[in-house]
Amino acid sequence: MASQERSSRHSNHGNTVAAWSAVGTLIFASLVMCIAVAIASVTVFLVGVAIAIGGLVLGKVLALAGYGMPRPDKDEVTRGVR
Repeated sequence: MASQERSSRHSNHGNTVAAWSAVGTLIFASLVMCIAVAIASVTVFLVGVAIAIGGLVLGKVLALAGYGMPRPDKDEVTRGVR
């Protein structure tokens, strides 16, 4: 029973618009930074860093706008294995 209750509370595993937008943007930023290292360009690397920061901000703004997963209550959060 306890495993069924746990799975129903966390059924989407973070599959939200906010999470996917942030992850997609961060993957793109990583690609830009990798290309910058390959071509030895500090400017392109800094553009990748700016994109990464923008992705973090985008994810947080979308989560605050309601496109993320709601935070669990303190009663639902467990600390450690019982």
